[in-house]
Amino acid sequence: MVKKILQYAIKKNIPVLGVCRGLQLINKYFGGSFVQIENHVATHHNVNFKKSWESIYGNKNKVNSYHMNGIDPIDLAEGLIPTAFDSDGYVEGFYHDNLTIASVMWHPERKGGLPEDVVLIEKLLKEGAFWK
Repeated sequence: MVKKILQYAIKKNIPVLGVCRGLQLINKYFGGSFVQIENHVATHHNVNFKKSWESIYGNKNKVNSYHMNGIDPIDLAEGLIPTAFDSDGYVEGFYHDNLTIASVMWHPERKGGLPEDVVLIEKLLKEGAFWK
């Protein structure tokens, strides 16, 4: 079902924001994989941002965390550009290099979501692939 929804969004050029499991599924859809990690369930941790999202989040921010899987940079699918990393180097955010798809591992909708998440979502909806 997720595959069909993503295919439809891509075909119709509908912006997609993957959140947590959504990030993992988007990575898998494009050929990537993930591994099980520890100490990321019901906690907060720092994330470092690359230049492409630094204007939104700064170079470091604390995010909420509710996941048991992580993406090692070598397991990130081709075409996905990492934008955020946890202290162990796992990918916490990415965008697609030529589609209007962005993903974060944290939960903007939950307690502890960042005010900056609203900026990311608005830019994605209004400007599409603003990172190009």
